Amino acid sequence: MAYPPFFVDLTLGSHASTDLRIDGYLGENLVATRRFSGDRTGDSLALVPDDVTLAADGVDATRVVIMVVDRFGEARGSSHAVVRLTLAGPGSLIGDNPFDLENTGGVAAVWVRTTADEPGNITLRSFTPELGMQAVMLRSVEPFLLRQPETVPAPGKAGPLGGGEP
Repeated sequence: MAYPPFFVDLTLGSHASTDLRIDGYLGENLVATRRFSGDRTGDSLALVPDDVTLAADGVDATRVVIMVVDRFGEARGSSHAVVRLTLAGPGSLIGDNPFDLENTGGVAAVWVRTTADEPGNITLRSFTPELGMQAVMLRSVEPFLLRQPETVPAPGKAGPLGGGEP
């Protein structure tokens, strides 16, 4: 077996920290460390967009993940937070608002879609009384700025529409 099962000792010592640190070893080498906080007073909201630059064509959109994270940035497995969202700028919000994280394991997502022919900054803000406010800024730009250069097929090769030279 290349990587045998792991063993864990969750015994708390006399200093009884509520944090959990997991170290991963490959042989004798430490290759990964993850930390999780047991203290919820350091929790906050996080907004994580899949893309920050979008085409101002009225079609382009990005998913924004909303999650409750601990002080180490690790997602919580549960939350009773109800998140209220506001959107400013040339875009529209697609998804529930307010968003109850209790039934989604503390993690959820909404979509932000651009407005056609209106480039500019789009700001999504989230707020809960318990966790405060968090914001993320997206940029909506003229669609031609995001287009990939067209490729011309080599002679004798079919292009994207087929029909290369005989």
